[in-house]
Amino acid sequence: MSTDKDYKELVDKVRKFAKEVADNNSYREYTHKHLKIKFDYKEQRVVFTFALTPSDRRSAINDRAKVRRKLRELGLSDPRFGMKLITATDVCDALLEDLYSTLGKPYRKEVSYLRNGKEITYHRYYVSQRRYGRDSRYREGFYPATEQQYDEAVKIREMRGKTNAKQ
Repeated sequence: MSTDKDYKELVDKVRKFAKEVADNNSYREYTHKHLKIKFDYKEQRVVFTFALTPSDRRSAINDRAKVRRKLRELGLSDPRFGMKLITATDVCDALLEDLYSTLGKPYRKEVSYLRNGKEITYHRYYVSQRRYGRDSRYREGFYPATEQQYDEAVKIREMRGKTNAKQ
């Protein structure tokens, strides 16, 4: 999620998902310095806040993590990882799957700097992982990875995309 395009894609998918699942036309959007998307879901108030002009890549990563946490808090999980006993999928499942596909997207960043008059350039790789933290809790987020781990995550993501396209 290192580009403005990815950030706008996340906001659009959250907006589309919120409009679909909102109770009794409770969907509202407010803009000032931030975009606030408010709606009720199963009699519970839900608010997503996004910066209109994110300052750096960390703000985009943090917003993506907030969306993931809020969805988990609401009991909405990624349908790709759950077993479905009914073959029909509703619109909510499709939108949720689309939103989660944006949240777990691996990315790489090019780093370049000057040292002793020479320009040094390399790539840093990040993948979405679940790790056991120091406080004895699992943490989900983007962690630095090797190039092999990044390539593997991209292949898995492409395979999931192909299987979802066939359905």
